[in-house]
Amino acid sequence: MNDTVFNWQEFNQKYLSNALAKLRQKIATKLDNDSQRFSDKDTDTLSSLPSSTPALEILCHRFGLSIFEQQLLLLCAGIKLDSDWSSFVAQLQGDSRQNYATFALALAILTNPHWNALTPQANLRYWRLLELDPKYSLTSSPLRIDERILHYLLGIEYLDERLIGILQPIKLEGSLVSTHQELANQLQTIWLEMSKFNLPILQLFGKDNTAKKQIACTLCQQLQLSLYTLSAEVIPHDIEQLNLLMRLCEREWLLANKVVLLDFTYLDNTLVDKEQAIARFIHNLNSPLIIATPLPRPPSERLIISFEVNYPTIIEQKQIWQNALESLNINYNEQINFFVSSNNFSSYEIQTFVAELKTKSQQ
Repeated sequence: MNDTVFNWQEFNQKYLSNALAKLRQKIATKLDNDSQRFSDKDTDTLSSLPSSTPALEILCHRFGLSIFEQQLLLLCAGIKLDSDWSSFVAQLQGDSRQNYATFALALAILTNPHWNALTPQANLRYWRLLELDPKYSLTSSPLRIDERILHYLLGIEYLDERLIGILQPIKLEGSLVSTHQELANQLQTIWLEMSKFNLPILQLFGKDNTAKKQIACTLCQQLQLSLYTLSAEVIPHDIEQLNLLMRLCEREWLLANKVVLLDFTYLDNTLVDKEQAIARFIHNLNSPLIIATPLPRPPSERLIISFEVNYPTIIEQKQIWQNALESLNINYNEQINFFVSSNNFSSYEIQTFVAELKTKSQQ
């Protein structure tokens, strides 16, 4: 039995280097289409891709790239990663100043070229995998691989820098009370049963703001997804900025299973223009979405399944109080009974109150 630990990072680097070498050799010797490494016949589902699959194959699969698009993306990656590629490309074009890829060059030297790969709705441009310079014509514009995509191919994972400060990661702290855990399990069942179709939007409404986020976080953790919160108040009015935000959120979902939780906790409901932008975001976002809101939102053309998130039950609140106060070695049973019988507290509020109480007792 081989006890060697599989190093995906090292494997991925070697695979990418090998793919670049093969592409360069193919271009240099003008090999025929039969020797092409990539195949349009790969129709495996994402769930069946093995953990050892290199980032290049995962990316090409998830974004549905054709053979030509795959090669063009790899060509741009090679130019960015190795200065020898720049010289190689300049030689191909007979001009030392043209040390960059263009659509014209790609159509001339790559396998199975097709003009529709150049359109704004084609995968390379729609998903912003490649960047064009607007000062040039479409076929002569220098093509550069997007930095986030380049690092993804290298096996380096992070949130796109254009989303930093807009999307905030959420991590589960502590465990859910049983009623909230049951709700998280119910949400998981809904998404798993509908995985072959467009996932419905999950709307969590109610007064317990922290619990809504923690339930959503638990759901994503159970499905091995990453959850990021997006405050509804930062949704841009400008249509171009809004489209970019949606595209980047969708791209993060395809790249790294990042789910957006749209948070309405601090939204000023009097902002009509903001509401229109939010409605457009909810309707058009083509990736999983969870909504956390105090009150249910109006119906949308997209399927929204709503659940009310209540405070923990009386029994659960009492147990949270007892567990939180246990370390103080003081009997607070009478106070706990009073609090629970006359007030509703979230788990977060109880733990915050007890933490303040502990701090004061130590002074």
